[in-house]
Amino acid sequence: MFKFLKIPVSNDIKEVRAVQMWEVRWISRYGSYHQDIQKELECFTSEEEAKEFATSLRNAFKLVRNTSEDQVYITKAK
Repeated sequence: MFKFLKIPVSNDIKEVRAVQMWEVRWISRYGSYHQDIQKELECFTSEEEAKEFATSLRNAFKLVRNTSEDQVYITKAK
């Protein structure tokens, strides 16, 4: 869940702890026209929770019969 980064401290390098994030991205629709879309993003500290959220989005798209812009992407943030 955590990763370590090396940062310069004067002439020495110090290792610090950072959070590993997983991003879930999709496109939402907010109007009546094809161009009425918006990019969405949620971040998670757990890969499993990110996958569960992505699955719930895909299921919601199926429920409302959304056939356009129904792609959900999970990426490990760098």
